[in-house]
Amino acid sequence: MEIEHDIQDVANSWDREYERQRYVGEAPVPFVDDVLQAADVEGLRGAAGLYVGCGNGRNLVPLVEGGLDLIGLDVSPA
Repeated sequence: MEIEHDIQDVANSWDREYERQRYVGEAPVPFVDDVLQAADVEGLRGAAGLYVGCGNGRNLVPLVEGGLDLIGLDVSPA
C-alpha cells in the first residue's frame, strides 16, 4: 500500500537524522514551560496524554518530569 511505503520512508528519514545526532544536547523548546504552566492552570498535572512525534524525547522527558503522565509516540524507532 502506498501510505505504508510513505510512512516507512518518513521513518527511515528520521532514523538517519537521529543517527546523525540531530537534537542531541539541545535543550527543550520554551513551549515546554508553557505547557506545564497551562497544565497547572487547568489542573492537568498527572493527567494521562499522548505526545505524538516525541522524537528523541528532549521535550517529552521534561514534560513527564514536570508531572504529566505522557506516552511518547514517534514514527522513528531510533
